[in-house]
Parts: sequence; C-alpha cells; structure tokens
Amino acid sequence: MPDPNDPVIGRAARSASGAAAFRDALGMRERRAEAAWARIRRCRALGRPSDAEVARMVAEYHARGGRVTVCAPVRLVP
Repeated sequence: MPDPNDPVIGRAARSASGAAAFRDALGMRERRAEAAWARIRRCRALGRPSDAEVARMVAEYHARGGRVTVCAPVRLVP
C-alpha cells in the first residue's frame, strides 16, 4: 500500500483512477529524479571556477552596484 503521507504517491493513490494514477505518480517521481541527476551531472561537468574567475565575478557584481550584507545568525535574532 502506498504511503498516504507521500506528497506524490499518496495523492495519486487516493485519486479515483487508482492504479493508473499510482503508475503516473511513480513515473512523475522517476522523471523528477532523472531531472535532478541530470542537473548534478551538468554542474559537475562545468567544474569549479578558478580563483581568477571568482574574483572577476565578484568585481563585476560590485561594479553593478551590488553589495555584500551580513545577516545576524538566527540564534541572535529575537
């Protein structure tokens, strides 16, 4: 029996079309998982930026008027 608390499978299992909806939900979950893995593969293929690239990106950010803000840690916020 599918977990009724699962946001994808549970909703499909409770629907009127039963088994077909369950299969559709499993397919949707597989497509989401494949899309997530594809993104991870693309990011890994790009590699890490070099120190020079990071310095250039930060300089461009500041040149466009960007500024770095420091937020208080959550434990210090009332």
